Amino acid sequence: MAEHRKRGRLDSLAALRAPNMRKALPRYGRMIMDDLPTKFQIARRIVFEPQKSMTSAAMWREHAKLMRKYSQAQAMIDEGKLDLRELDVPRFSLLDLKTKLAEDVMRDCVMCEHRCGVDRTAGKRGICGAGMEFRLTGSHVRTDYEQELTPSFSIFCAGCTVRFVECENQGNSDASAGTEWPEGKVARWAEEQHKAGCRTLAMTGGEPTLYVLNFLKVMGACRANIPVVFNSNAYLSEKAMELLDGIVDIYLLEFHYFNDDCARVLSSAPRYAEAAKRSHLLAKMQAELVARVPLLPDHLDCDAKPALKWIKDNLGPWTRVNILGGYEPSFRAREFMGMNRLLLPEERDEVVAYAKKIGLKNIV
Repeated sequence: MAEHRKRGRLDSLAALRAPNMRKALPRYGRMIMDDLPTKFQIARRIVFEPQKSMTSAAMWREHAKLMRKYSQAQAMIDEGKLDLRELDVPRFSLLDLKTKLAEDVMRDCVMCEHRCGVDRTAGKRGICGAGMEFRLTGSHVRTDYEQELTPSFSIFCAGCTVRFVECENQGNSDASAGTEWPEGKVARWAEEQHKAGCRTLAMTGGEPTLYVLNFLKVMGACRANIPVVFNSNAYLSEKAMELLDGIVDIYLLEFHYFNDDCARVLSSAPRYAEAAKRSHLLAKMQAELVARVPLLPDHLDCDAKPALKWIKDNLGPWTRVNILGGYEPSFRAREFMGMNRLLLPEERDEVVAYAKKIGLKNIV
């Protein structure tokens, strides 16, 4: 399934020398030089001592306690006061606890903002259509990501939590598409690609939120010190992000809509703006963040510009922001007024000029 693509642009090492990159992604720059361990490699060394018949509430309390230990360990490692090699890999770790909790969440699934509440462990399927199996539609080494993240070994997950009428990857949005893959095999795959020169492991899709449990199992089996990128539509729940805390190194989040009416009509995504704001704030707290703002025709003033203003005011002027101007009317977009045309270059120029005017200083 893996496919190598010829590198056609500067990769992360060159990009991260720029001062704006050091401001936005300081830890990531040290990770890809092997100066620091990735977050999941630290989580694998935080000891979890399971007790018989632990309730869900007891496991979450233990998780909170172990996350405090995790934060202390990461701070000491980042300050040079602790070497990861001084910490043994225990029989059960914080990562194992997160996996158990993810299984528990799947019994009343609230991984995304839809909060369907179905028991996926019993074969029930919610709005996303995903079950328990890890379904992938493909993988390849990407150089078309933001250059600071490339070359990236990207895993494409089947299915999505949002029904974008303009979706360019509709083939990835069906949760029954693709092939089922064992998590251990994906972990070995990531290790091989890291040895071959990939700087990051990117979980993308479709939408990786459907597969938080499987993703945790992959990272539990992975031995490579490869930074993890979680490329999402930002429609995650708090529970999903709590499970990903201490695992994801960089969130690559897309802020599609700022107006909830637009989100409902174009993507059947109630409370999208609320979820996107929360996800971006949590991502900034938990890890490092690259924000994407896709531009849609006739939605610059109601969605793109206010999203950029919110990012500047709440995440800071040095937040790395990619303003995506490559819109084409795909899938069902032609059925909606204003969406049945290409985005004009001058429209992206207008939004970029606005972003600079309001004080954003780190625009792709």
